[in-house]
Amino acid sequence: MSFELEIPVETPVMMAHDFCGEWTNSDGDEVEVRFNNTQRAQLRATLMKKNGYKKSFLVGSSNSEWWCGSAFLIEASSKDQLQWKFGHGGVSTWYRRTASPSPPQALLPPLTYAYDGFE
Repeated sequence: MSFELEIPVETPVMMAHDFCGEWTNSDGDEVEVRFNNTQRAQLRATLMKKNGYKKSFLVGSSNSEWWCGSAFLIEASSKDQLQWKFGHGGVSTWYRRTASPSPPQALLPPLTYAYDGFE
C-alpha cells in the first residue's frame, strides 16, 4: 500500500496590479507588464528578447484563472515569481526585477565610458 502526501501550498491571490512591473523570464528575456490604458482596465505584457524581437500580449483573467497570451498562470509561489504554462506543455517562469539589491559584481558586464566633451 502506498500513500501520496499532498501538502497544500498557499498561493498568493494575484490582482491585476500585482503583475505590473519588470520581469525576467526563465530564458533570460525581459518582460514588462503595464496597464494598457488610463482606466487601468487592461494589462499588456511586452516580451523583449535578447535578439531584439519584441511582442506584446494581453494579460487577463477568466473564471479566476490568469492568462498571458496563450499561457495560463499555474503557480505564483510569491508575487515575485510566476509560472506560466503553454498549451504545448512548455513552462515559463517569471522573476520580478527589483532595483535593489544589486546583482553581484561578477554578474555585471564590464562598464564602458563615453566622453561627450562636457564636464
